[in-house]
Amino acid sequence: MKSKIVIGLISLTDAILILIAFILAFYLKFYSMLSFVNLSDYIWVLYFSVPLIILILLNDNLLSNYTHFSYLDLIFKTFLSLFKSALICSALLFFQKAEFISRLFLGYFFLFSLILIILEKIIIKLCHKFLIIKFSWNLKALLIGWGKTAQDIFEKTQKNFDIGIDIVQFIDPRDKDTETIKNILKNSIIDEILLIMPRDNYYHANIDKFIELASIFGKSLRIISNINDVYDVHKRYEIEIAGHAGVMLVPHNLDPDELILKRILDIIGAIAGIIIVCIIYIPVAIAIKLDSKGPVIFKQKRIGRQCRRFNLYKFRTMYIDAEERRKKLLENNIHSGPIFKIVDDPRITRVGKFLRKYCIDEFPQFFNVLKGDMSLVGTRPPLADEVSLYCDEHFKRISIKPGITGLWQISGRNEIKDFKEIIQLDIKYIKNWSVFFDLKICMDTIKVLLTGKGI
Repeated sequence: MKSKIVIGLISLTDAILILIAFILAFYLKFYSMLSFVNLSDYIWVLYFSVPLIILILLNDNLLSNYTHFSYLDLIFKTFLSLFKSALICSALLFFQKAEFISRLFLGYFFLFSLILIILEKIIIKLCHKFLIIKFSWNLKALLIGWGKTAQDIFEKTQKNFDIGIDIVQFIDPRDKDTETIKNILKNSIIDEILLIMPRDNYYHANIDKFIELASIFGKSLRIISNINDVYDVHKRYEIEIAGHAGVMLVPHNLDPDELILKRILDIIGAIAGIIIVCIIYIPVAIAIKLDSKGPVIFKQKRIGRQCRRFNLYKFRTMYIDAEERRKKLLENNIHSGPIFKIVDDPRITRVGKFLRKYCIDEFPQFFNVLKGDMSLVGTRPPLADEVSLYCDEHFKRISIKPGITGLWQISGRNEIKDFKEIIQLDIKYIKNWSVFFDLKICMDTIKVLLTGKGI
């Protein structure tokens, strides 16, 4: 449980450290020209940066209950929080057109904030560990249960004092009667009960009994879910609908901050891509028109996130009768499963082959990204007739926005002919998605493009 007093004190400490970082950054950047630059010209940056950083730290659980993080996790999570804060602050300054704000000053500001806040978290973690060891502040717990999750929690609490729980007894209730458990609760120092067991017939038949025991003896009761051991879910979120509490299970990362950051990066990338489209449009359009009849931009219905339909834009690389000729070429498909591709496709024009080799044909999809139909990184957007052939497990790949690039593309899509392997790559991306994973795929995409092999 989170203490509001602890959160308030740590928030105040973080705010003071951010103020110190601000002053250090200001004097480091302007120490030689203090007579020309007033602190008041920059002080307004604190007005939105302090609450923003505090809110992000709070959301990332870095204002309380973080003492059980490893030092490496603590440093990484704090870095990620400050990185998100810096991106949002930079975007706000950009839209405010605050050109007079020194970018070097902002760099110093967030660097010093990061260093000071990391040091503060580490010091608090060390103090917490010292107090636990010195004064035995750990909660004494009775673990009732069995199975992989129970064993894992027991082992970790025995090795790691920072978790704050000392399991004094670990019993399997299938081997003990209720009176034995009552005697343990009567004669032992027990602050709380941990109930960790598979959700089988025994669980459903006895859960109310354990809740009643905890209530009778005045013990806190934690019921630990083993959902991840049973189902293939990525994360659990506590939710409330119309005043009723519950748990939301998701197959991929739905962290709202990460999603906002992903969308910001999509917009920035889309704007950069559209600028390139504007530069190359005229020569590409002339080449397409001189090579074959038809429009410069090709529109095609594709299936997006959760079966949403949208128009995908590409520079036309095929003859205008390509869709009609596709049916006759189905028997030449080199892929297994509901995806179509053939070697030396006769529907592709001469200019089209060049555009496809360097993925120039896909540049208009930056308009799809800007509209929100697609993302820079995601899964391949399928055709409707491909989706009609999907097995149940294939639908997971369209549970997120499709992307211009993705794991399949950078893994050599021309060499991957088994649809099952494509599905595995898509699911791997969905399970491991993060902003940093997207950035890595973008970097790998650029590397692949520069080799001239295409994606």
